[in-house]
Amino acid sequence: MLDDTTIGSLLVHSNGCIIAATNSLTSRAYRSTDNGDHWSIVTDGLQGNIRSIAKNSSGHTFVSTSVSVFRSTDFGDSWSDVGLNLPALPIPDLAVTSMGFVFAATFGNGVYRTTQPTTSVGEDAHQPPETFLLRQNYPNPFNPSTVIRYQLPFRGFTSLKVFDLIGREIETLIEMEQPPGLYEATWEAGGVASGVYIARLTAGTFVASRKLVLVR
Repeated sequence: MLDDTTIGSLLVHSNGCIIAATNSLTSRAYRSTDNGDHWSIVTDGLQGNIRSIAKNSSGHTFVSTSVSVFRSTDFGDSWSDVGLNLPALPIPDLAVTSMGFVFAATFGNGVYRTTQPTTSVGEDAHQPPETFLLRQNYPNPFNPSTVIRYQLPFRGFTSLKVFDLIGREIETLIEMEQPPGLYEATWEAGGVASGVYIARLTAGTFVASRKLVLVR
C-alpha cells in the first residue's frame, strides 16, 4: 500500500504501469501494474526528495528531485543520475518534448535542456554489461505470465529457476551456457496456484533472487 501521506507526482505509462511519488521528507517512488490494487517501492538509485515525474516516447521514466534528475529504463527497477551537468539545486519540475528533449526547471537558476534527445539513449547491444544483475520481474504482481530480465558480464553456465517459499523447484526457465549480454525469460504460470514465488539466477559464483507475486 502507499504511504499515508500526500502523493506529489503521478505518471501513467502507455502499458498501464503507474509510478507515484510521495511528497514528504522521506520521499519514495511506488509502482503499480494492476491499476493501483498493489504497489511496490521502486527507489533503488534515487537520491533526494522527488519533485516531478515525466516520460519520453521510448517509455523511459524521468524523475526530478531536490538534488538531480534520474532516469529509469525499466519502469523503476533501477535509476541512474542523468543530471550531472546541472547546478546543485533543487529541480521542482521537468518536462519531455515529443522529440525526446528533457527540460529541467531549477530553483533560482533558470531552465536547462538536454543537448541530445533522450529517445536515442539506451544500452548498446554490442557492449557487454559490466556486472551481473537480476532485475525485478514485470509485471509484478502478474497473471498468468511475467518477464524476468537479467544480464551477464561473462560467458558461463546460467541457471534461472522458480521455487516456492518452502524451496521446492517449480520450473526451470534457463539452464545452459550463455555469452555475456542482456537476456529475458518468460514464466507462464498458468497451472500454478496464487502466491509468492522465488526466481533464482545462478551464474558462476553469482546468485540472486527476486520475489514473484502471482495473483489470480
